[in-house]
Amino acid sequence: MENEKEKEVALSSPWMTYYKKLVALFNDDPELDVLWDDNTKTVTIESTNTFKIMALEKLLNPTVVFGNITVTVKCLVKNGAEESLSAIFKTAFAGNPHFSQVIDAKVVAMDETFVLFQPEVIQFFNDDTSDYYSNWNGLSEDIMRDIIKKDIRVNIGTEKIESAE
Repeated sequence: MENEKEKEVALSSPWMTYYKKLVALFNDDPELDVLWDDNTKTVTIESTNTFKIMALEKLLNPTVVFGNITVTVKCLVKNGAEESLSAIFKTAFAGNPHFSQVIDAKVVAMDETFVLFQPEVIQFFNDDTSDYYSNWNGLSEDIMRDIIKKDIRVNIGTEKIESAE
C-alpha cells in the first residue's frame, strides 16, 4: 500500500508528459495507436493507414532530449512521394476529432499555411502541483508546437469560437 501512495505523490517526468501529450492529441483518432516502451523510452505510433503514418513521420520530431533521457518517436513508414505541407497535415489529422482544418492563404504577398485545431481544452493527469486536480491543461495547438519538427514552417492555431449573437 505504501508503494501505491508513493506513486500518487511522484511528479510526472518531462518525458512522460511528452508521451501523454502525444496520447492526448493522437489516441482519439480511431486509426492511430500510441504506445510507450519505458525500457527504451520509445513512443510508437501505429496505424494501418500508411499515408497517415508517412505524414506523421514528416511532422514529428524523431527524438526529444530531456537531460540524460532521450525519447524516440517511431512512425513506421514506406517511402513515398513528396507532398505539400497542407496535404501532409490533412493526411496526418484526417479523422482526428481535435483537428479542424488547414488553410493556405496569401499573407503580405507570401504563401502561408494555417493549421487550425478545435477550440477545446485538452487535459490529462500529470501530477501538476499547480493545478487543483493535478492535470496538465492546454490546447491542441500547444501540444502541436511542442511535438512538431522545428524546421517545419507553419502557422498553428485554434478555430475561432462563434458567439451566440
